[in-house]
Parts: sequence; structure tokens; C-alpha cells
Amino acid sequence: MIQIRPTRCEDLPQIMKLVADAQRWFFEQGIDQWQDGYPTSEIFASDLRAGNSYVGVSSEGEILLAGTLSFDGEPTYAKIYEGSWLNEEPYAVVHRLVVASHRRGEGLAGSFLEYAFAVSLERGVHNMRIDTHRHNLPMQRLLERHRFLHCGRILLESGAEREAYQRLIL
Repeated sequence: MIQIRPTRCEDLPQIMKLVADAQRWFFEQGIDQWQDGYPTSEIFASDLRAGNSYVGVSSEGEILLAGTLSFDGEPTYAKIYEGSWLNEEPYAVVHRLVVASHRRGEGLAGSFLEYAFAVSLERGVHNMRIDTHRHNLPMQRLLERHRFLHCGRILLESGAEREAYQRLIL
């Protein structure tokens, strides 16, 4: 079991270790995601300052996951290709979700999504959007398990293509 809480400044080095492990895993799996230096510690620090960064902590105090939950919209979601969003209502966005390599497959990312759903509903937001790399099948399976629907593709600012998902939160 984990406790999800807002990120603190002192958490950033551990978050970056999780990211480095994920980057290594993506590389080993042949997934061209997070292989260009993204996400940086500056991005996580910016998420923290905006109040959008969260960590999942074990009962022993170990940071086991990190993720961003934002209600500020996502500019790259303005245009969707080969499909359409379910609606144009306000939405929450999950970005940069990463789990400790030694705890993958234990449902921690799902716990973060459930937390994000609850926070969204508290704020009166009934939609969540997320994107992922087309070869990141574990993330796609996670999203499908949590009733996200594939809506099409979006382009990141870099021009890279991502699979776009949305879920209605009721």
C-alpha cells in the first residue's frame, strides 16, 4: 500500500532516479520514449511549484512512484488526429507517471490513477486525458484496465506522435 501526497523539494533526486530507471527500461524494451533527456528535473520542479506533482510513498518512506496531475489543459491536445476526443468538457491530465522498477506490476500506477480520479471529482471535473507512446504497451494496458478509451493520436511539441486516451469519470 502507498500513500499519495504532494511532492516536496527533497523528493526530486529520488524522482529522477525513478525516471533514469524508466529510461533504461524503455531503451531495453526498444521503446523510443523518454530517450531524449525528457523529463528533466526542471520539469518536475516546475510541476511541484505549480502544485501538480505527486509521489506515492511506502510505509517505510520510500518513494515508489511519481506523477503529474494537472487541471490546466494541455496545448498539444487541441488537435487530435485519426479520431476525436469524447467531448470538449474540462479535463484533468496525467503526465510523467513513473513507478519504481522493483515494484512494477503491483498496481501502483493504478493506485495513482484512482487517486487522480478522486481528486478530479472533488474539483467537479469528469474527464481525464492522457497520452503515451505507441509502443508503451504496459501503459496502454493500464489505461484500458482503468476504462480509458483510445481516442486517436496527438503530436507533442517535438513533433513526436502519441496515442491519446480519455476517460469519463462518473
